[in-house]
Amino acid sequence: MNPSLHLLHGDKAVRAELERDLRRRYGADYDVCARPAAPDVLAALRRDADAGRPVAIVSATRARPAGAPSCSRPSTSCTRSPAGRS
Repeated sequence: MNPSLHLLHGDKAVRAELERDLRRRYGADYDVCARPAAPDVLAALRRDADAGRPVAIVSATRARPAGAPSCSRPSTSCTRSPAGRS
């Protein structure tokens, strides 16, 4: 089972281009998943956690709000950084 690489971008054309580029570069080693909205990515991360699948990276188009949790893996605890950054 390859680790997953998740991409979040709301613009369909940009998302498709990024997904294509990521699949071309990393598709042999990672399962690339591109989603249009945060709830979609969170659901995919929960499925990965339930299946015991490692997550290599999650990339989003916007920064998290200050104080929002930062998770390194969906099945582990989250940490908070003072400025909301990891």
